[in-house]
Amino acid sequence: MAFTLGERRVRVTEILDRWPGGDHHYFKVRGDDGARYILRRDFEILVWELEVYEASTDAYDE
Repeated sequence: MAFTLGERRVRVTEILDRWPGGDHHYFKVRGDDGARYILRRDFEILVWELEVYEASTDAYDE
């Protein structure tokens, strides 16, 4: 699994959490850049959106 931010492709290394929200589904994931992302999937228009970006404070942050 991966997603694209602008020109950059981010590979998902771990799904940290997921939960439903009405006509959306949310995923909290860790990218191969060490950052955490919350992605929202809209079921009606079939679009993914970036809700939250948390940069890694350390390249080896676990």
